Parts: sequence; C-alpha cells; structure tokens
Amino acid sequence: MTATGDIYSARKRLLFKSGSVISIEDYESHRKTPLLHPFEEYVTLVEKIAPNDLYQKVSELVEDDHSLRSIDQKFAQREVLSGCCKKIFQYPRLDEIVTLFFISRPQLFAQSLRVAYLAYVFGISSKYPQEKIEALFIAGLLHDIGLLFISPKITNKVGKLTGEEWAKIQLHPIIGYKMLRNVDNFPLECGRAVLDHHECVDGSGYCRNKKGDEIHWEALVVSIMDDVVAIYQNKLKPIGRNLSDLEPTILMNTHGYPRDILSGTLALVKCVEPSVVKRIDLQSLHVMVEYTYQQQLYINKFFDVLTTIDGQIKEINLAKDAQLLKDAWERLSMTITSSGINESSYMEWLLRLESEEDWIELYTEIEFTRLMLEEVIYEMNNFYNNVSGLIPKSKNDDLNNYKVFTHVYMATQRPTVPEMLQKYWDSHPYDEE
Repeated sequence: MTATGDIYSARKRLLFKSGSVISIEDYESHRKTPLLHPFEEYVTLVEKIAPNDLYQKVSELVEDDHSLRSIDQKFAQREVLSGCCKKIFQYPRLDEIVTLFFISRPQLFAQSLRVAYLAYVFGISSKYPQEKIEALFIAGLLHDIGLLFISPKITNKVGKLTGEEWAKIQLHPIIGYKMLRNVDNFPLECGRAVLDHHECVDGSGYCRNKKGDEIHWEALVVSIMDDVVAIYQNKLKPIGRNLSDLEPTILMNTHGYPRDILSGTLALVKCVEPSVVKRIDLQSLHVMVEYTYQQQLYINKFFDVLTTIDGQIKEINLAKDAQLLKDAWERLSMTITSSGINESSYMEWLLRLESEEDWIELYTEIEFTRLMLEEVIYEMNNFYNNVSGLIPKSKNDDLNNYKVFTHVYMATQRPTVPEMLQKYWDSHPYDEE
C-alpha cells in the first residue's frame, strides 16, 4: 500500500511520508498506534479485493460448512449474491476499506462475511427486493469495521474485561459509522445498521440506548445474524453440532427481536438437519451432567443476588442509567425463568442414567440445556460489563446497589470444561465411526 498523505500519530509524530510504500509488516506494527486520522484515509492499495474475489470467498465459506451448504441449497440465488458483491465496490474507496479489513483482521473478516451471507439469505427467504438484500449484505459485512481501531489485546482478550476495556469496545459502532459516513454516497440505511447493531429493543444495548422502533430494521437483522454466527462458530461447530441446534437458544430470546425477524431466522436454521449423536460414552455423560449442574449453580448465584438488588430499587424517579440496568436485568431474568434452565434437573438426570434409558435422548436434552446456559452466561457477562462501566461514573445510590453484584461476579470462578468431556467432544461423537 502507498501513503497518499503524511501519516501522523495522535501525538503528531510523522510515521510515513506521503508517497511512502507501506508493507503489510509496517502496517501491522503501526496498526495499534493511535493516529491523528484514520489510517485508511491516507493509503491506497496496489492489490485490492475485487467483486469476484469477494464472491469467491463467500462461496468457499459456504462450501466448507455443512450447515451453510444446506441453507444455500434451498435459498441461494447466485445472481443476487453476485450483485451484492458488485454493489459494495461501487462506492469510492470502499474497496480499500474492505481490503484492509481482510488483511488486518482475517478472522473477524470471515465472521463478518458469514453474517453478510446469512443476512443476504434472510433477505431472499423473506422475498425482499434486490436493493434491500444488497443493503443487508453490505451492513452485515461492515458491521464490525470499527473494531479495526480497537486494540486486539482487548478484542481478543480471554476472560472478563475491565470497565475501561468494555467502554472502548462499545465505541466500535460509532467508529465504524463515522468511517463509512466519509464514503461518498454510502447508503444511509447501511450506515445506520452499523451504528445500531448492538442496540436492544428494551433500551439496554449500546451506543445510544435506543428502544423498539427507534432501532433501524437492518440493524436488528444484522444483530441476530451476528448472534447466530457467534454461537454457531464458537459453541456448536467445534463439537460437531449443526446450525439447527440453535433453535432453543433463539427461542429463548423471543422478546429480543421483532416477530418477523425471529421467524425468518428460525426458518433458516430449520433448513439444516438436526445433529444426532452417534456414540455415547457413559462416563463422559456422567461428567456432563455434573458440569451442567455446576453451570446452573453458577448462574443461580448471580440470579439470587440480582433478584435481591432489583427488589431494593424503587421504580419511581430512577436515574437513566439505573433504569437501563433495571430493564436489562428484567429482560435477562425473563429469559432465564421462561426457559426454566435455572431449575435443576440434576436428580432426574442421575436417575435416568441409572435406569439405562435412551442415553442418546438424555444426552441431547442435557446438551441443549448446557448450550442455553452458555448463552445466559454470555448475557450475564455483558450485563456485568455494563454495570462495571457505569458505576465509576455515577453517584446514584440505586446504581451503587449493583456493586454487590460486581464483587460477587469477580469473586466467582466460572466452571471450566472437564478434560474428559472436552476429549469426548473432540472425538466428534456426532460423526459415524
């Protein structure tokens, strides 16, 4: 890539003179450096991703994934996908932004490409016009572009984020929106989707705590597809599960999305045949019962603390931040109680193990419970991040009530996956021997 202007750090130190050739190694070494202006505004790329390259990358992702292939066979329209790939390069310099995205964050780019693909298929299954499908594809591909300006040390961190780190993560929709706003004629609806894709219908999302109809429709589609891809890639696929196994988790969040978006998403995942475990290791099944029970205890500990706090907070004249947390907890509490996953089936599972019932059916039931618990733990972690980010800035007594929760959360160790269970999953029990 070549510098089209002088590039300075945030402290006004000259990094590259105009006309300098910047290698990938140079780019990587300075990518984490705070800059006076976004890097992509002052470089041009010699070799850029072209529409055919993007189309090929989508095709490869689909071909390498059984679940995506199943969806593709039912809904795919190649000429529509080709149009989506061409459309994204009709806007000046967007080809360079996409290329930089691919070069600097290949894993994040692949995740975003999966979101774009599912958003495009969602549009086809819903019989939307080409223009609307293209908007969904573009928004899906670029929704996390702002993460290019957040340190990988934060975005790739394993474990709990600090309040300061979470506050930086929450900036990425605004950063992405501002970047794309500088692209001539970039579709307004796509920019709004990038800005709003972490908003929640109850107002508990970020960056602007929008509610209900205030959130742009494209953002809600991108949001649910982003969740689908994250859960599938991180939780299901590594242990041989298919996309259809997401159905119970999606149904847990019926209050989180408009009905048409939820039903359209369910229609996509139901295209894939459910996973069927082929081999049962009874000892591993015992271990999974214990592990799932420990996850229930872990969640219930926070559930009890937050229920007590919620009962202490008065409804009248709450400060905005306190009201947002209260609303977010009510949504999470509703998810937990409506799914029934906080009610232990531990003793029932043990009895069924001893009675030598259909262990495959039992395994499937426990596994679905475990996956739903994983989703609740993820949501609980997001709730903790919101609380820990707000408390230092607030003098509100109602908000300070949540300090008890943050102390308990930080002091409680999340159950780790037992080694025997991990080895069992690694053996791909959903495959034929």
